[in-house]
Amino acid sequence: MTGTVETVDGLGDIEPAELKPAAIERAGGRIDAEPWYLVCTQGRHDVCCAVYGRPVVQALAEVAPERTWECSHVGGDRFAANVVLMPAGLVYGHVDADAAIELVDAYADGRVVPRWLRGRCGNVPAAQVAEHHARELLDDDRLDAFETVDFAHVSDGRWQVDLVHRSSGRRLRALLAERHEDVEVGLTCAADGVGRLRRWELLALD
Repeated sequence: MTGTVETVDGLGDIEPAELKPAAIERAGGRIDAEPWYLVCTQGRHDVCCAVYGRPVVQALAEVAPERTWECSHVGGDRFAANVVLMPAGLVYGHVDADAAIELVDAYADGRVVPRWLRGRCGNVPAAQVAEHHARELLDDDRLDAFETVDFAHVSDGRWQVDLVHRSSGRRLRALLAERHEDVEVGLTCAADGVGRLRRWELLALD
């Protein structure tokens, strides 16, 4: 998408990247750059989210009551408790009460905790996996250490992802294989019978 966007509410001649902030300001709101902690406790979809999510909410509410919110389903029931840190859009899974405090402390310091990190909102799954391996390779846990500059589905189940390590300028290319398999276990509290997993295999990282 290029050029300007014409709108019916007087927000014409505004670049796409500036449209949302401008609309918020015009409506009398503001963009809040301070952190928000969202915890999925949607027990109706899968009770795991409520069972594991509620203790995490309680732990975060003790340290940041005005910044902690319960939210509805964010996907990935088998990763409960799921926590989303905004505005960066970091998604963490298998979080318990102690881990939750560690996550928000790291976030305040501009870092991620790879152990529980599922990915980042807005990135395709292949790019999330590639960044995980790049962090391991270069041992860099800074929040914005990497930028995905390109990705492509190159063949059946195979993806190529190009990244840049921002501080060094180093370019990395990951080749990944996406696989699906059935497992004879219940993956969530609501699961009944065979579950289906998506796994990623790193084939190369240059």
